Amino acid sequence: MVILSAALVFAPCGNIYSHPIHVSVAEIEYDPAEKELEIMIRIFIDDLENALRLYHRQDGIDILNPGKSSADKLIAPYLQDNFVVSIDNRQQRLQYLGQEVEGQAFICYILVSDIDSWKECEVTNSILQEMFDDQSNIVHVTRNGVTKSQRLVPHNPKGKFSF
Repeated sequence: MVILSAALVFAPCGNIYSHPIHVSVAEIEYDPAEKELEIMIRIFIDDLENALRLYHRQDGIDILNPGKSSADKLIAPYLQDNFVVSIDNRQQRLQYLGQEVEGQAFICYILVSDIDSWKECEVTNSILQEMFDDQSNIVHVTRNGVTKSQRLVPHNPKGKFSF
């Protein structure tokens, strides 16, 4: 149900910059063969761009045409500060891999390496919560084919996923 709802939210509409809700969707999947967490975060382009303008204190940021700054250099530090993953109470180092445009959203790719066996994943996702009081950040964590999901909001931006 949540996945279908998220798909509908990110489906293309008439105006690329109009959407009625404020939501991001993060998918975290554990790859035991590679011992990695593979993370994809979908964020509306206009909302992310406005957040980056505030974060970097630069009114002219255009993440689709970043000019001298690459989109990676604009997005990576913002995500580092607003998306935190801890495994068994140990904060992990996130490696920002890049992003691509899909419809009205950016899909940002992140990797967490050197993850052996684990029992609990804690995610703090405050993406766009400085921008919108009604921001919802949906987080799906998948391990061994089992997916657990939570909705993180400004007054509760942290979720724990036990396996």
